[in-house]
Amino acid sequence: MGKTGRAQRDRETGARSVLGSLSSHELARRCNLDPSHVSRILRGERKPSIGVAKTLAAALGMSLDELYDSLYPTEP
Repeated sequence: MGKTGRAQRDRETGARSVLGSLSSHELARRCNLDPSHVSRILRGERKPSIGVAKTLAAALGMSLDELYDSLYPTEP
């Protein structure tokens, strides 16, 4: 698998681990954000502003570091 495919797979895995049993639509509702915007963030197509990141992290019960580590994993 190429570097791009691996990065996409890692982002998808990270998004699933962030959400747990919560849907992206439900997360968007809890954060008062547009569901398509949240979905693009979780797919790695957009990076959230610090304000949106804080809102997402609070809704998920995690720190900003945990959120970013899950959404944007670094290669070993």
